[in-house]
Amino acid sequence: MSSVVLHRWSFEGQESGVAVYLDPFGLPPGNPGGNGDIDGDGGRGWTYTRWTSPEREIGFPATELVPSWTANTPPGAWLEVELQARTVGGALTKWYCMGRWAEGDTDIHRTSLPGQGDQDGDVAVDTFVATRPLVAYRIRITLYGEGASIRSIGVMASAVPPGGPASAVSTAVTGTTGAGAAPAGRPLADESPDQVPDQVPALEPALEPALEPASAANTTMAAEATHATLTAAALLATPATPAPNAQDAHDARDAQPTRIARLAQDARSARAPRAEAAGVELNVPRRSQKVHAGHQPQWDGGGESWCSPASFTMVLGYWGRGPSPEDLEWVSPDDPCPGVDHAARDMYDHGYQGTGNWPFGVAYAGRYGLEGFVTRLRSLSELELFICAGIPVITSQSFKEHELPGSGYSTSGHIMVVTGITPAGDVIANDPAAPSDETVRRVYPREAFQNVWLRGSSSGGIVHVVHPPDVPLPLSEGNW
Repeated sequence: MSSVVLHRWSFEGQESGVAVYLDPFGLPPGNPGGNGDIDGDGGRGWTYTRWTSPEREIGFPATELVPSWTANTPPGAWLEVELQARTVGGALTKWYCMGRWAEGDTDIHRTSLPGQGDQDGDVAVDTFVATRPLVAYRIRITLYGEGASIRSIGVMASAVPPGGPASAVSTAVTGTTGAGAAPAGRPLADESPDQVPDQVPALEPALEPALEPASAANTTMAAEATHATLTAAALLATPATPAPNAQDAHDARDAQPTRIARLAQDARSARAPRAEAAGVELNVPRRSQKVHAGHQPQWDGGGESWCSPASFTMVLGYWGRGPSPEDLEWVSPDDPCPGVDHAARDMYDHGYQGTGNWPFGVAYAGRYGLEGFVTRLRSLSELELFICAGIPVITSQSFKEHELPGSGYSTSGHIMVVTGITPAGDVIANDPAAPSDETVRRVYPREAFQNVWLRGSSSGGIVHVVHPPDVPLPLSEGNW
């Protein structure tokens, strides 16, 4: 199973100043941008407020970091999210930009940053993928302009075993190792960009505060990594992560029965649902991306690729949230669901040239009063907890047509909404790849869905969860 932890942060402005930003895509139409003077290169000056978190230990050797946030950036404001990490050898990485985001495109072009790779890792759209394991990190948030505010910040750290979480479940069920697969990383999205800029310029000045040594007392432990080849018997004798000292070794040994119990639960969840989840289906509106084919081709080639905007529009509709009629006046009156076009426009990542940036989707939903985060789940059993709590779950997966019976297509990356579980335990999903709204509801075989969603060659169990603040989340073991 995966080691996963989600840390939550609160923003507190610590420093302020003025920085110059040269938008690599040019000035947005109709707006000079910035609240300062233009420089000789065409950059604009922006006042800013910045917060840098203390170092946070992860609790296991992680290979990926994914931030997510909800915020307000009225016209004249935007934000930047950065991460810095400490490797297992104690070395510090540079600061990596994880996204420059605004609600609209009137001030900057919303974008991720390609071309940041070095000896420590690289940013794959929205995911920092480390070349050597990480033991701690810091996050830095900078608000530019006037009136911006942060409501929530989360960072998901994870280490998916080779073959992904599904292989660990397979091991528990059969006692054998599943077929090898590439380590989990950011799968290609349905929307495949034709061209991505080689480099997006950094802001000036780039402030690089020193990273202080971490305190072991502040360690937040997540579930230890379990390699797919370990059997339950081997777990009794071998900690999944080397313990740095005798006390940690003792604690790791004490935690083995819990890990074995969770592995057994995951094995059972591959075959049968939680009793309380069986037969539960949430009334989530059904939206097809395909009915938007040819719409607004400037955003990811048009609706044919809008699986993420369609999925977030479904969940926003479920919660009774979304853009106002006035916000949708620019969309053609004969559009089957103007909200999908709106989401595509305001989720579009200009660097990635797609609408499938994971945290940008959460941030879009956050504009309408929802809380949200990106994390990994380890099993359908965990996902069922959200269904029982009345919270639909947006999942990311890739597969060949024969691997997910009933899908009717193959994909290198796709987003859909899990809305329920049948009495027999199969997965009910609103799949926006359907040709019409009426055919969006699909029932996918339980084991097949769990495999294509959890395995390392797919997303490794990635989910987006968005919900109103007054709707409580189910109890968690640290990954939400």
